[in-house]
Amino acid sequence: MQRKERKRMSKKMKWLIAILLLAAAAFCVWFFVIRDKDDAGKPVDMTDVVVRQNLDTTYNTSGTLALKNQKAENAMTDASASYRVKEVNVKVGDAVKAGDVLYTLDMTDVETQQSVAKQKLANTQAQNDLATKAANRDLSSAKAAQSQTAADSAASVKAANETVNKAQSALSAAEKELAEAKKQEQEAYDNLKKQAASAGESANTEEADDADDAKAVYEAAVERRKTAQESVQSAQDTLATANAGLREANSTAKSNNRTAADDVAAKQDALANQKLTNQTSIADQQQEIKKNEEILKHGVVRASTDGTVTEVNVQAGSVYAGDRAVVIGDVSHLMVLVEVESSHVPDIKEGMTVEFTTDATGEEILSGLVTFVSPVPTAGTETTTTNADGTTSVVPASESSSSGGKVTHRVEVSLGDINERLRVGMKAKVNFILERIPDVLCVTTEAIQYDEDGSSYLMVQDPETEEKTKVPVETGMVSDTYTEIVSGEVNEDDIVVYTIVDSGEGADSDALEGIY
Repeated sequence: MQRKERKRMSKKMKWLIAILLLAAAAFCVWFFVIRDKDDAGKPVDMTDVVVRQNLDTTYNTSGTLALKNQKAENAMTDASASYRVKEVNVKVGDAVKAGDVLYTLDMTDVETQQSVAKQKLANTQAQNDLATKAANRDLSSAKAAQSQTAADSAASVKAANETVNKAQSALSAAEKELAEAKKQEQEAYDNLKKQAASAGESANTEEADDADDAKAVYEAAVERRKTAQESVQSAQDTLATANAGLREANSTAKSNNRTAADDVAAKQDALANQKLTNQTSIADQQQEIKKNEEILKHGVVRASTDGTVTEVNVQAGSVYAGDRAVVIGDVSHLMVLVEVESSHVPDIKEGMTVEFTTDATGEEILSGLVTFVSPVPTAGTETTTTNADGTTSVVPASESSSSGGKVTHRVEVSLGDINERLRVGMKAKVNFILERIPDVLCVTTEAIQYDEDGSSYLMVQDPETEEKTKVPVETGMVSDTYTEIVSGEVNEDDIVVYTIVDSGEGADSDALEGIY
């Protein structure tokens, strides 16, 4: 019974609490909504002050703080080969100097390959040296043989020429002897005819003897002439043989010299071909060694600049991924990254003044300048990544997206004011100063009132008597909240009054927001 009683009491308490909550909700709705709606449409008197300040036309949006200067220290851009990280020497937040070792890769396999490749190259070069020396020896032998052949050929031709000269001299002597013999024969013949004639006319025995002697002389002269003719013929034959020998000696010398020259040329070609073969045989090995050297150079990764480590995306024992392994940034130089909708990009120019605030710096207005406006559209939806130190960074898409967000352009703003409370990844409310008129009188735009003819005026209130005076004014530039006073009898710090109609919309939204 007691348990049942307690159950009934519990149910009653739940119903009572529910009723009280509903009553409280109804009261809130009446207090924040219905009551305020009763005041909707009623005029409300407002006051403001004429001020002297810069009057700006702005474009307002949001951005994210990022490092202006940062460098990803990667061992190599090609990560097709897998190398394990041997040691990581830094962590996020470490200050480093150019040349400091950031991390190392395990290059044991490459070092072994390099040792084998160098030994193989040394063996090949030794073999090539031996082959080149052999080719040089063959060429030297061929050149020596060519010199000997040339000398032998010259000697043979010289000897043949000497034989021809001797044969020519012998022929000349034989021809001279023949001429003398012919002359002697003619003289003997003439004398024989004379003696024979004398002997025929006379019976003198002495004259007959003289005729016999003349005959004997003539016969001897004929024999001499015949002998001389035979000598000339023999000398001619000898000269012909000598000339044939000379021709053969020249031909043989030419052939032998050509053969020797061809052998030298062949040995020269063999030497040149051996050198080309040597180059070809070691080219691939040298290329492999060069490739290994390039890889080994990246085995120890050093900082290329001074700065602070902002990202460490490698760890000892893991396979090197090859992208943003360690990132070094200059944390003293920040910028604001802003994605500007394409419709406003034409209004944003490099060198334009920018003002911004952050939650960390409160109401302090910081300034900067536009340093870059991307001509390439990016996705309107920003991608936020979490860094190793817990901060966040905005990574804009590299291409426009048709599936989400408006098309935007990346704009970079360098900071003119440095605040020690600023950090990478912070959100910023950004105002691009599209136009600025410095140091002008202006007033809240709602305070400007108009006559039926469209002329503008202000209701200026005396601070002591609270008497209101209508003062005609000429207006100029209009910003988001203020309007420039170009002329009129108003001064800085004048109090102006005006009336607005309370629409009650703010109460509704505030009430609903408070309830829900």
